[in-house]
Formats: sequence, structure tokens, C-alpha cells
Amino acid sequence: MCKLFSINTILVLFVFEFGYAAIKIDNDHPSYFTVFYDADDSKSISWLQNEFKAHYKLFEEVITFSFLPCYNAQLSSDGKAITCPDPDKTCYNNKLHACASDYFKEGFKLNDFLVCISEKEKKLDQCVGGDQKLLKTLDDCAKGPKGFELCLNYTSNLLPFNTLPSFLGDGFYKPPLDLSDMLCKQSILHYLKVPPSCSKLH
Repeated sequence: MCKLFSINTILVLFVFEFGYAAIKIDNDHPSYFTVFYDADDSKSISWLQNEFKAHYKLFEEVITFSFLPCYNAQLSSDGKAITCPDPDKTCYNNKLHACASDYFKEGFKLNDFLVCISEKEKKLDQCVGGDQKLLKTLDDCAKGPKGFELCLNYTSNLLPFNTLPSFLGDGFYKPPLDLSDMLCKQSILHYLKVPPSCSKLH
């Protein structure tokens, strides 16, 4: 057994052979996990449909997920439009994801929505639970100037990754890795109670 003491975070970490436990006293700084992706990129969507869908509910109470879409969006030469790899070059999917991130901010509802909308058989109406007002809000945003502005803001702040999706967690960059393993390691640095599944993964 080993102990790690950090004066800045007042963190005491115990690592046992059978799993992990951690004490975090500074609760004002939650653990963030940022996903850089593109809503028209097949690997990004596959990751949302499979890896993220299978694990996010195990961790969303201890880790705040944030999403930055529009990674492959290209700004036109006149700066008045963006294009994406989707067939219509309208960036609608990316704008919709960006609008959802702006509307829901961060949290359980955003996670659920992005998992839902990434499934090909699911329509926007289904992913908002039939809420026609919310449907119109998100659709108008994606088709209007706000969707453009949100996507443009994301493209101007994206980091140069060689593969999608890519991640930023706890101050260091991570290429695509096993999500459950990555989130377990991040969780143990912040919280006393980590998802029970973590002890089964190590």
C-alpha cells in the first residue's frame, strides 16, 4: 500500500491490490473530461454509440463531461460560412451537437441527448422526449446564426489532435484509450466513493 500527499489539493490516495479509494476535500473543483469530436466523423459517432454509451452513467456523478464538436468544420474564405464532411456540407449535425451543448450546458441531460442523437434510427423528436418547444429551439439554433457562431467558436479553440475522438482529462491529453480504465484512474484522484465497477476493472 502506498500513500500520496498533496498540499495543494489536500488529497490522500490509497492504492490497494483489489481496487482504489481516494479522499477529495476540495469539492469546488470537479473533475472534467472533455471530448473533442466531429458529429460527421464515423469514429466519433461510433464512440458515442458504443464506448461512451456503455460507461457514462457509471461515472457522470463524479466526472463532468463536456463536448466540443465541429472538429472537422472548415471556415469559408470570406469567413461567413463553415462546411463539414457531411453530404450536404451544411454542418447541421455538428451545429445541432453544439447547440445541445450550449442549451444543456453540462450534465446528465446533455449526455443522454448526445447518446440518443448519435443513433441513426433515432430522430430529434425522440431525443427531446417529444418536447416540441425544445425540438424547435435546437433545430432553429442549428439552422440559424447561433449554430454557426457556436461551431465557429469551437473550431477556433480546438487543439491539434491526429485522431478523433480525442480527450482532455485532468490537465493532460489522452489519445483514444479504454474509456472505463481512463475514467477510473481519473475518478480515484478526486473522490472517496468511485463507481463500484472500477474495482472490477483492475
